[in-house]
Amino acid sequence: MPLLGHYSLILLLRFLQGWGVVWFVTTSMTTAWFPLEQRGMASGIVSGAIPFGIGFGGLLTGWLLDVAGTWQKTFIEFGVVVTMIAVVWVLLARNPAEATLQPSSDAAISPSGPFSPFRSLVGWLVALCLFANAWQLIGLNTVLPSYMYSLGYSPPQAGAAVLAVGLIGVVSTPLGGVISDRLILRGVDPVKARAYVMAIPGFLVAAITTVFFPVLARSGYETLLLMAALAGWGVPLTNASIGALPTDMLESPDRAGKLFGLIILVGISGGVIAPYVIAAISAAAGWTVAFAVLAIGALVGMFIGLIIPRFAQIMTRG
Repeated sequence: MPLLGHYSLILLLRFLQGWGVVWFVTTSMTTAWFPLEQRGMASGIVSGAIPFGIGFGGLLTGWLLDVAGTWQKTFIEFGVVVTMIAVVWVLLARNPAEATLQPSSDAAISPSGPFSPFRSLVGWLVALCLFANAWQLIGLNTVLPSYMYSLGYSPPQAGAAVLAVGLIGVVSTPLGGVISDRLILRGVDPVKARAYVMAIPGFLVAAITTVFFPVLARSGYETLLLMAALAGWGVPLTNASIGALPTDMLESPDRAGKLFGLIILVGISGGVIAPYVIAAISAAAGWTVAFAVLAIGALVGMFIGLIIPRFAQIMTRG
């Protein structure tokens, strides 16, 4: 990419980079490696690596730029680092042990017959949860800097708030998986455990803190940072459940991978749409309405999470 001089070719390579949906691959494999009572934690650690990687990647890129001296050389050095990580992954990756692939609950689907993820109603519901996930979090990251500039804060102060939104996910994402694992160990149905943890400490917290963000953020910079962290807490917490649910509901890693592919395909589109919609709403109706619309997305995710166990049972009976 740094050697190209044509904008269209750069866009093409950037599009090809987007095909490397590592979360899709690593989550599908990791959830198959771990037994039911550890699967949420595993999914949470993998998902929590996303905000950690974003934060660490920014620091690494800055360090590489100081060492290399030019952004062209920085691209090359960063590419070498990514290639080395990919080689280590290929050398260490193993197929899951058969012992981890037993059905997780009464909601598991029999592996007999062909399987199409597009015909799975509960799969679409989980996909819509990820849509709400991306809507709230990516939308929040989109409007937060502009909102802070409107309050008179400097770019470094805005950057610190965005960093708080991201880094809190390093904590909340694996914690969401651990909580659902503990509930399962206490006898709660696995699908209910994942879905309810996703709905209540995840989406509900995100909705409340997002809608009150523009109200409390005006109290001072410290309060704004706290609200930014709280608003960024809830949605990453849902990632652990979203990643574990396909393997929880299906007996086959292959089927779970297909279902998670559908979830990614539909869900990530929320993050594509949100920046344009929320930016337009904030310009036309103001910041309070824009944050409220983000919160409504999280509330929709909460509602869907609460009904997922019911539809999982219907799917099993059908």
